Amino acid sequence: MNSCMIAHATKAEEDGAREDWFAGVIERRQKKEEELAAVEKRRVEIIDMTRRQEAKEKAELELKKAAEENAKADSTKKSGWIWGR
Repeated sequence: MNSCMIAHATKAEEDGAREDWFAGVIERRQKKEEELAAVEKRRVEIIDMTRRQEAKEKAELELKKAAEENAKADSTKKSGWIWGR
């Protein structure tokens, strides 16, 4: 393409082709930046979802441990009550 432009194009045509090429560069750069911003936004969403899930699992584990401790304490009280008569 360059050799054809050199051989046959006028200065105005060269300038027009150059402007078209630069316009495409700017559009491609903007598109790439938008894609990167979308990826970053999704990454932040996933990190937030992961942290919320971890917090939920931790709370469930604490509730389970508390329930087990209550059950253990209840069984100790019941056996003490029988022997305490």
